[in-house]
Order: sequence, then C-alpha cells, then structure tokens
Amino acid sequence: MDPIFVTEKIDTTSSRAYLWPLIPKDSVVITQNIVYTISEISNLRAHLPDVGDQTIYYDLSYSPEVLDTEHITGIFDQLKEIAPLKIIVNEYKKFYNPHKDFIFFPLVFYSYSHGAYQIPKNRVDLPKFVKKIKPFMSLNNRPIWHRIWLFTELASNNLLNSFDYSFVWNPKINCPGMEHQLDLLPDQKRTQAESMLDLLPIRFEHEKHIDFNADQYTSLKIHNECAVNIVTESCPNLGFLTEKICKPLACYQIPILLSHAGATQFCVDAGFDMFEDIIPWRTWDSIEDEQERCIVACKFIVEYIKHGDALADWNKCQDRVIANRERLVSDDFKKFCTAQFNFCTP
Repeated sequence: MDPIFVTEKIDTTSSRAYLWPLIPKDSVVITQNIVYTISEISNLRAHLPDVGDQTIYYDLSYSPEVLDTEHITGIFDQLKEIAPLKIIVNEYKKFYNPHKDFIFFPLVFYSYSHGAYQIPKNRVDLPKFVKKIKPFMSLNNRPIWHRIWLFTELASNNLLNSFDYSFVWNPKINCPGMEHQLDLLPDQKRTQAESMLDLLPIRFEHEKHIDFNADQYTSLKIHNECAVNIVTESCPNLGFLTEKICKPLACYQIPILLSHAGATQFCVDAGFDMFEDIIPWRTWDSIEDEQERCIVACKFIVEYIKHGDALADWNKCQDRVIANRERLVSDDFKKFCTAQFNFCTP
C-alpha cells in the first residue's frame, strides 16, 4: 500500500519540500494516495500517528482531480473525526471563495517562482531575454479532446506546417486513461478528426526519441525563438493550472490559453498581463460550455495564425513580457501563492 501520510522527517524524496516551511513543525500531511486505498482501511485512525488536537493537512496540490472523485467528502469527514483538517488545493475557485477547510496553494506557480517544477531538485532553466524570431508555437502531448479539436482545426486549414507545432500522440498506440477522449467530441468534429489522425504523431527533430517530449521542458531553443505560445492546458474541465502556462510567462512569450472557464482571468488576477489588446481572450474565457469555449478560442487561433503578425505584436510589448517574467519570480508573487496559509491558520 502506498503511504497515506508523510511527515517532514520521513519525507526522504522531498516531495513536499515547498510545503513544510508553510505549516507548523512536525505536521502530518495526508497524501493523495488515501483516496485510492481508503476502501482497504477499516480503522483509519489506527493507520495515522496520534496528532492530538493538532491540525492535519490533506495535500491535493499535486492531484487536483481527486477533488472530483466520488467518495472525497466521506474521506474529509473521516479525517475530521480524527483531528482538525485543512485541505490544500490548487483549484483557483478556492482563491476566489476562501473556505475555512481549504487552503489555496498553486504549487506549480510557486515552485516555478523558485526556478523549479514541484520539487527543488527538478530545476527549470529559466532563459535569458532574447529577441523572438518566429511567430507561433504549440506543444502537445497527451490526446485530450481540446488538443484533438485544435489539431483538427489546424489540419483542416493547412496550418500544421506553418509554425512550430508538435503533437506527439500516436493514435495507433494505446494511451492509458485517454481511450475515450474522441468520444468527448461532437459527432461531426469526431468524424473530421478521425479522417486526419494519420497525420500524427507530429514531432520536432529533437523529439524523435520516444521518451523525449518537448512540452516537458523550458530549456529548449524553441521557447526562446517563438513570440506566441498556444497553451493547451492538461484539464480543460477542471479549475487548476499546470506548468504549461508557467512556460510562456517564464520565457517572455505572449500566451494564448486554451483551458477551463476563467483560467485566463485567474492569470490576470494573479498579476500577469494576458495581452487583452492582442488576444481577445474575454470572448471565450468566461464561456462555461466547454465545446463552445473551444470553438471560439480555436476560431481566433486559426485567424491569428493566418492573418496576424505575432512578431510585430511581440516587438511592441517587450516590456510587458519582461514584466510577466519579473512577476513570476518576485517575492510578491511568492506571497500571493502562499497567502491563504496565513488566512486559514487555526
């Protein structure tokens, strides 16, 4: 059974290295593993150390999808019977609506502000500022439905070879957990997508090795070359953001965010410039219907690639992309990411 709790003393992998300084010394942190093993546990109290009346912390900053699991409320209730509970999440709804049981902690943003990804040893190569020489890029890995939708729009408009685009999914190879993503497309869009799947995978030259995917790195030359980064976030139906949006902020790029409702607005509220005068993100960002939001965003993306001048747009706002990078690594942004640890202390 995977461990259902961790303390700083036994955290040999430093998996919560950024969390320990933010909570009281000797705290017990419940891991995301509990949701997968709770059915095997008859006496939860017996599996946890005696904490008395000390608060325990259920850390879901790594696994926000757990909030949507069927029995999550029951797990919260069981933990509350043992000790006071704080649930650490990176779902941005808790930023807008603070709750006494939750602590909003955007772990990926916070770790990027320290030049790392999730844990300190996963260092991120934050590049120096250089002039952009190419207009667009988009890196795509897993076959999530909104990425398939964007791919279909780009392919049907003969745009796949007109900018730096990769989609490393091979439809001929099973991708665990992704088997039903095509089912999420409307019938006409699915038929259109299936007729184009033989174009995949699309890889950069340096991605030819099957274990190397460009979407996992920021040290690549392409981030320094391209002015606009079309970001397809990991979960378009869940309210959290990953390292994918951090990359254009870190690499002095203009981002276009294809994600869940309110994602771009959250970036603005977090202190970042999302270039509303160039990218009309308000026309889709607040649309709750996932497919309609994707339709509006993809329509703009296609038109911008066809008729826009991304390099000219980037050249006129160099000071703004620099300001975004400075915000990302600033002490003020670190305080923003950890503000609710102060707000929600018992």
